[in-house]
Amino acid sequence: MSPTSLRRTLLKLYDKFFSLFEANRFHKSNKVMLEQIHKGVTVPIQLSNKTFTLENCVRNYWDLSVIPSRSLFEVLASVSTDELEKEKLIELSSPAGTQELYDYCNRPRRTVLEVLADFPHSRSRLKLEHMFDLMKIIRPRAFSIASSPLESELMLLVAVVQYRTRLKAPRLGLCSNWLKNLPHGSKLHVTIKKGSLRFPSSNSNGDSSPVVMVGPGTGVAPFRSFIITEWLKESDEEKRPLTLFYGSRNREADYFFRKDWAMVHHLDVFTAFSRDQPHKM
Repeated sequence: MSPTSLRRTLLKLYDKFFSLFEANRFHKSNKVMLEQIHKGVTVPIQLSNKTFTLENCVRNYWDLSVIPSRSLFEVLASVSTDELEKEKLIELSSPAGTQELYDYCNRPRRTVLEVLADFPHSRSRLKLEHMFDLMKIIRPRAFSIASSPLESELMLLVAVVQYRTRLKAPRLGLCSNWLKNLPHGSKLHVTIKKGSLRFPSSNSNGDSSPVVMVGPGTGVAPFRSFIITEWLKESDEEKRPLTLFYGSRNREADYFFRKDWAMVHHLDVFTAFSRDQPHKM
């Protein structure tokens, strides 16, 4: 998707939000300031101690594409005066309605805006303060580092998310499409956290233990980091046997790091591509 198309899609989401709440008198220019008045309820750090417009909040902080949790239906049910909508909302927010909530929300991947559109009477009863209970803050996205600590550049393997739901509605990965359309040379604010993946010691019991890895699709990223680190070791005696099982859809489109694997002589790679065969999977 081009930068222009992405921008157009996001603008449609912003406009949809304000059109849904036209009766509530939610305007782009509404000024908002959040204060903590209950000890158990914290203000998101991104929104604390600052005054901002509702438009800024919608554009930069709220995730308009998130699948809502049960709490959204609880809040809507608490303000609803429409008998039919209230009954449905109570059912969806109850433990007994877990399967129905899954079928309505999670299976078709309905977004918070699509859900709000389905309950117009209840939606019209919402006040601005309710929105900070309903809407979720855009969360940081985490990606595995694919480069070795011994390399001079940091590399990420990111799949650009773009698909249609069961309802035929288009879906775009917010972060992946944003990254894709960044101009070359852009600066990013990132945080690096220690990963949880652990590999066996290279000298366990006095020898170099072989390592077997299974990494389908973008899940191969941390294994690329490990494999290249092993390859960059100075002596061949330090390099242990490595085996990688890799699977994806198409060899030509999805065989990530193929050239890297060819360089590592002590690595055996076994591949499977589900779409490159008569019986598609």
